[in-house]
Amino acid sequence: MTQKYAFVIEPSEHAELSASSAERWLTCPGSTLLSRGLPNVSSSYAAEGTAAHYVAAASQLDNLLLSPRWTQQTALVEGHEVALTENLLDAVQEFLDYIIENEEPGDVALVEQSFTPAMKKLHPKFGGSTDRVMWRASARLLRVYDYKHGAGVPVDVDDNKQLKYYAVGALLSNPQWNAEDVELVIAQPRCDHEQGRIRTFRFKAIELLEYVADLIDGAKRTEEFGAALAPSKKACKFCPAAQANKCPALEQETRALAMADFTAVGIEKYSKDQIAEFLRMAPLVEARISAVREFAYNRACAGEAFPGWKIVAKRATRKWKDEEAAAAAFGKTPGALTEPELRSPAQIEKLLGKKKFGALAEAHVEKVSSGFTLASAEDPRPPAQVAQLADFSVVSENAGKTEQ
Repeated sequence: MTQKYAFVIEPSEHAELSASSAERWLTCPGSTLLSRGLPNVSSSYAAEGTAAHYVAAASQLDNLLLSPRWTQQTALVEGHEVALTENLLDAVQEFLDYIIENEEPGDVALVEQSFTPAMKKLHPKFGGSTDRVMWRASARLLRVYDYKHGAGVPVDVDDNKQLKYYAVGALLSNPQWNAEDVELVIAQPRCDHEQGRIRTFRFKAIELLEYVADLIDGAKRTEEFGAALAPSKKACKFCPAAQANKCPALEQETRALAMADFTAVGIEKYSKDQIAEFLRMAPLVEARISAVREFAYNRACAGEAFPGWKIVAKRATRKWKDEEAAAAAFGKTPGALTEPELRSPAQIEKLLGKKKFGALAEAHVEKVSSGFTLASAEDPRPPAQVAQLADFSVVSENAGKTEQ
């Protein structure tokens, strides 16, 4: 086993009221009881994220050096084989580079520190550990890092409940740190965000006192008889009860939206408040549909067949084979350049006309597909072969959609 895999990670138990699920149980307290005893189903993508965390932690403990021993290796994570690809290692390296660039001599850093003993003093179901925390005594600054390997959904850092929970745990576990400021850092190297792939949020440490009160009150609400269920896009995304179709509130809202009359005539009978409520419910239904499509897409990529559906290459778009050569051929056309770049093939075609463009295009234009998508069997495109999908290891926007 140890020779075959770079490392092995077995499934582990998490605190019921953990930091990673804080968004859910703070906003939907009833989800805690509904989810109790239900498995947190691990996908291959979650396993890849866990593997990346392991490599990141090991590298931090090794003086922030990414060891070459990981290259072209495979790990076994919660039953999933995970290839430690160049893409994965590059993402971890970007996280390490940020740490190196933003920490100073004298800073104290702790990696994967458990704050469960300290947090249990607030509530017996609290607990967890941090990816990395840094203490800078000269500035009385606590910095909390969280590495996100996911490429599909950008995670906001501003007032992030999970990272604020980590900050509380770090300060309770290290009472000698008299922090004045707290900085939250989310590193998500494979996912673009308007604030950057690595983004920060800074606030005064004293504000955590109010958050501690919110955590304790939220924990008490999860224990109440008939605790409220409040489905939302964020709360339901990773909720075991939602994934297992065990949430009556989510089912009720889904049914209500599915039964509404959205014909051109029928929509007129609803009030503005009702329309607003439909708009609120829509992301929940979209999330459930997306989950089905993502599941089918991932399984189909692994070679499983679903009657009436197939994986196909996304419709190709035209691109320049060699932009410099294309610029030499088309650059003198009025309007062809948007300094300093050449316009797209489609835009140049509009400028020149199809006939004139077509005579020159073959030498300079190629059609390139940006990935794969799930499509119905009636789609004229040929099904992709499993070998084609071997390196397509990121669930992108196409996984949640089907092309008609």
